[in-house]
Amino acid sequence: PGEISKLEYPKDVKGIMPIINCIQEIPCNPCSTVCPVNAIQMQGNPITGKPVYTGGCIGCGLCVVTCPGLAITLTDYRKDAENPIVEIPYEIGNIGVNIGDEVECIDIDGNFINKYEVVDIKKNKKKNRNDISAL
Repeated sequence: PGEISKLEYPKDVKGIMPIINCIQEIPCNPCSTVCPVNAIQMQGNPITGKPVYTGGCIGCGLCVVTCPGLAITLTDYRKDAENPIVEIPYEIGNIGVNIGDEVECIDIDGNFINKYEVVDIKKNKKKNRNDISAL
């Protein structure tokens, strides 16, 4: 494993964008290679560097379902900048989640944030993750 750094979130939040929660340089770059518009670039080494959002996201969600560390959420500020829709990966097959359910959300350190309503579920056709749930 490489260097661990402080988690930094984008300051200019608008439109739709991936929020990348990678804090350690490791050999991993599928999010940057799967993005059809090259909106995610590796900072430093192209394989062990850290992914950085560089702009131009089209909201396809491929980075979310491809990330093996479940470290990317897709955040959509277009309808409501104060309460964006957040798409998160969900890979627990034995516990169902339905539209209208309230789920407890935690931060990267496992601290409780709040309960949020599931407003949509996108079925993952690639089957490397179960679903993306929008909160």
